[in-house]
Amino acid sequence: MSKQSQTGLTGSRKIRRQAESHRLDALDEISTRCKRAIALAGLLEASGKHPQAEPLAAAMVTEVGFLILVEVRAMEGLLKIIWPEATR
Repeated sequence: MSKQSQTGLTGSRKIRRQAESHRLDALDEISTRCKRAIALAGLLEASGKHPQAEPLAAAMVTEVGFLILVEVRAMEGLLKIIWPEATR
């Protein structure tokens, strides 16, 4: 006789539900990080569209580029959770 938790799920079903929850959490985090990367890239793009504006300092461009890279690398790590075959 298999033990069931108070949710009525057997062990294997509980594990599947937890795995699905982890995938949904990862997708949500990817969405958030994607929005951040888009916002940062948008700031860089917008700064080049205004001829009257002062050009961005090289250090600022470098920092924004670094922040975009952080977001993309985090998305890559999260992608391994939801689609491990794609990141081999």
